[in-house]
Order: sequence, then C-alpha cells, then structure tokens
Amino acid sequence: MKKSLTILAACMLSSAASASLVYNSAVQVSAQGFGNAPRDLTIQAHGNNTTESGCVAPSPSDPSTPIFGSAACTPESFVTMSNGIADTGGSEPNPRDINQKFDLPTFGSLGITSASDVAVLFNATEPGGNGANVTNLTFTVFSPTGTRLFSLDGSYNFPNTAAGNGAAGFVFTVDAQQQPLLAPFIAPGNMIGLGATVTNVFGGPESFRVLNIGSAADVPEPGSLALLGMGLFATIAARKRRSRKPLL
Repeated sequence: MKKSLTILAACMLSSAASASLVYNSAVQVSAQGFGNAPRDLTIQAHGNNTTESGCVAPSPSDPSTPIFGSAACTPESFVTMSNGIADTGGSEPNPRDINQKFDLPTFGSLGITSASDVAVLFNATEPGGNGANVTNLTFTVFSPTGTRLFSLDGSYNFPNTAAGNGAAGFVFTVDAQQQPLLAPFIAPGNMIGLGATVTNVFGGPESFRVLNIGSAADVPEPGSLALLGMGLFATIAARKRRSRKPLL
C-alpha cells in the first residue's frame, strides 16, 4: 500500500512538472495593443518559419540593460519542475531599444507581493484569429545584480486567437502547488525575465507582459464582475419593493 502511494505521488509530481504556469481562462484582458500597454517580450518569426522563440534577461555587466537571444534564455536544467522544452531565442524583432517591445519589470514596479498576484499575458497576432501553440513559457526571477534566482515554466495550445494585436489576451498564472516555491523570491527589487517558444504561427508578432492580477483595474475578472452586478440588482430590487410598500 505504501509503495502504491509512493508511485501515485511520483506520478502526480511528474504530471505537474509541465504545469507551473497554467492558462487561466477565468481571467480576461483586453485593450492591450502596443499603443495601450508595453510588452516585456516580443517575438516574430522570420521568413516562412512557423516557430518563434525569444528571451529577455538582464545583462550580467549592466543589469539595467536587457540582453536577448540564446544568451538570455534560461537553461532548462535551472527551471524548477521543468517541462523539458528549452527556448532558443533569436526571434526578437528590432528595434530592441524601445520599451514598448521589451522590458525587465520588478516585483516592486508591478506591486506584486504574493505569488498569487503573478500573471503573464499572452497576445497573439495571427491572421483571422488562427491558433497558436505556446509550447514553452519561461518565467525567471533575477536579483537586482542580474543573478538568476528561480525559474518556472508552462505551456498551452490555443486552437483559436483573436485577430488584431491586443484585441484579447490569454493569461497564465502560477499553479497553486508551485506558488509556495516562488514566494521566497518575491522582493521589490528582484527583476523578471521571460522566455517563450510559440509554434504553429503564420503572422505575428506575438508578445508577453507580466501583470499583477491583484489589481482589479488591471485585470477585471468576469466572475467578480458578475457577482457585483447581481449584488447591485438585488439592492435595487429591494429598494423598489420598499418604495411600493403601502402606507398604513
């Protein structure tokens, strides 16, 4: 019996290995076009390629300056509970000195104080809203001096997207089981770097942005809005009933 439980636990741990960052369909984000919101990582395939891969990380010599390509990609051996898929970089479009396309936010700049606040927004720009497969998305925490501290990853295949950059966004959040692993590395000055590999794409650019889902103004949750609406409706109905109560 004990052996069976051990095997079951190992299988559960293995199945969770590729789900540290999970697609959260309960969170919807819109109006995130390049004119409205900056990106932390932008990638676009060259020529007839249908695979895009890119990374952004702080420079070892000057942490305030980002680097790109394979040198910026986090090795899979460093990723906690890795899904085994490595980013190669090389699809980061020029110019790379515009913060609308690339950035290295800090937890402090985003107001993130908890692992449950962490989210990564994925915006696809595929013709006709065609699908796109995020085969790897890597989230890496760096110290203020540019040292890699912690990393996790995830993946998800989207059968359809929304046509137009920023028309709709897909949000990845940290799986509840992995949130305690990330929590010790959340500090105001620690920076966040991203890596991504997207396949089955024919347009682009695709982009990613780290968000704080603890901010209601940034990412409204439909479930919360629905509950708020029901509460307001009940309040209005109760007031109407009282106003119609006959006088004795």
